[in-house]
Amino acid sequence: KLVVQWCDRDDNTAWTASDQVTAGSRKLTGGSTILAGVKTRETNIIFTDGAVWTMTHVGGDDIFAFNQIAVGAVGLIGPMAAGEAGGIAYWMGKNDFWMYDGVVRQIPYTNEIKAFVFDALAADQRAKVFCSVNSLFNEIWFFYATVTEINRYVMYNWVDRSWHIGTLARTSMIDRIEFDNPLAAGTDSIMYKHESGDSDVQTSTTVSMSEFIVSAPFEIAQGDRNMDIFGCQPDFKGLTGSVNMAFLTRNEPQGALTTETTFPIGTGTKQIDFRASGQQAAVRIAGTETGNKWRLGVLKLDVQPGGER
Repeated sequence: KLVVQWCDRDDNTAWTASDQVTAGSRKLTGGSTILAGVKTRETNIIFTDGAVWTMTHVGGDDIFAFNQIAVGAVGLIGPMAAGEAGGIAYWMGKNDFWMYDGVVRQIPYTNEIKAFVFDALAADQRAKVFCSVNSLFNEIWFFYATVTEINRYVMYNWVDRSWHIGTLARTSMIDRIEFDNPLAAGTDSIMYKHESGDSDVQTSTTVSMSEFIVSAPFEIAQGDRNMDIFGCQPDFKGLTGSVNMAFLTRNEPQGALTTETTFPIGTGTKQIDFRASGQQAAVRIAGTETGNKWRLGVLKLDVQPGGER
């Protein structure tokens, strides 16, 4: 279960090693079975259940060179949890997210996301974790289950190095290759065409996507003082329809964010005036209309220091 074999260069039916052919084999160490392999720009990555190896063509009598590059928790969490984009391998390990671009390293900023994923991950459903690429938006997606079937994803953008989370029931996904859009299979036995249109279309039914985005809580003076927010200048690119913008505040870092006020934002909205106060604040923007489309720009808030905590 740990043996890697390759056929003769000129005959793909010849697998037995001899001095007459280039066929051969190599037994790896670290673990008990090979889980998966990923082809990158300069080498092949092989994952066992206890280690990570590179398999690089060198020619000559050896044909391939093997090098163990990681062991232990860096290894793959499941047989479908690795992918490749731009010559770089990405995978979900047993307690973190990793990449190989010549050396094994953490995917940037995993400390911001890994606790959210692994604390909720259903341990007995690890084998269902799978990785997919959405090259249209420079994204690596990892789908995982917190219950018996996949119900969540975490996505990494390799250009702006940002992470995003969400709920989505998919069992497999393929990047756009022969088709213009990524295709994904749902747990409801429906094949979905992703990144197409601005609504959720299923057979004869069209519904809104109910999309939303929430900022991280922000504060002033390192949280030593409350802040008063008096207004906002919205900034949206290509907005069609309208969205709802809500301002949330809390008075303690571990307290619950409560909604102070909510405003509808349309294409002609230039300024909204309100009053909100708290130690920390966040902004939530949600769309609820069919065919809605928008892209967030840079929000400008009128914020002033309030009283001390």
